[in-house]
Amino acid sequence: MAPLTLRCPDCGRSIQAEVGQFAGHGRLVWSLAYACPDCGACIEADDSGEPPAEIRAAILAHEGEWGLHIEVGGAAVIKAIQVLRNVLHLSLADAARLKRQVPGVVVTGTKTEMRHLADQLAAEEVPATVARMEIP
Repeated sequence: MAPLTLRCPDCGRSIQAEVGQFAGHGRLVWSLAYACPDCGACIEADDSGEPPAEIRAAILAHEGEWGLHIEVGGAAVIKAIQVLRNVLHLSLADAARLKRQVPGVVVTGTKTEMRHLADQLAAEEVPATVARMEIP
């Protein structure tokens, strides 16, 4: 879980929330939990899909940026791009941009997001690896 500083919606105090992201049953799920030590307000929430920007940023800050590596050739490249286009809801132009990045890192994000994409590719028999991006 990654820390995220928020304001308590009830009393306004700065509080430390915990956020996370998980993959299961072919979808991404994110979570948020906190308990205010001053007023006792608390929440545990989750939702599916892409998390709100501040939650995703907290996860990236905590675990670093990860990349999806595709090293296949031939017809497997087309299959890989078709899968990614479908999962990521890409335009044809964006899909073409990804295709030009093969072999190599085609997309980056959270570790969970990249593992989710790798699982989607594996289901279509397209091998991919997930690795933490190097900090320059």
